Amino acid sequence: MPDPTGLVRRWEALPVGRQLIVSYATLFSVLLAVHVAFFHRISFGRSLGYAIFEAIPLALMVVFASQAEAARRGAHDAPSSPDEPAPHPDRGDTQL
Repeated sequence: MPDPTGLVRRWEALPVGRQLIVSYATLFSVLLAVHVAFFHRISFGRSLGYAIFEAIPLALMVVFASQAEAARRGAHDAPSSPDEPAPHPDRGDTQL
C-alpha cells in the first residue's frame, strides 16, 4: 500500500472534534452550493435546512472512515510481536 501524503497524515493526527468541525463546515458549504445550484424549485431556506442536516451524518462518516483507516494502517504497519519483523512492502509480504 502506498504511503499516504503528509496532508493525510496531518488530517489523521487532528483530534476527532477538530476533524468533525472541519469536515462539517466543508460538507455544509458544498451541500448548500449543490442545493442552490441544482435544485431551483426549492427555497433557499429549505436548501439551507437540507445542507445543515445532510452534513451531519456525512461528517460523521468522514471522521469514522479516517479513524478506521488510520487504525488499519497502524495495525498493518506495526509488527504483530516484538520478535517478528514488520512486513517488507517490496517483497509482497502480507499479514492477515
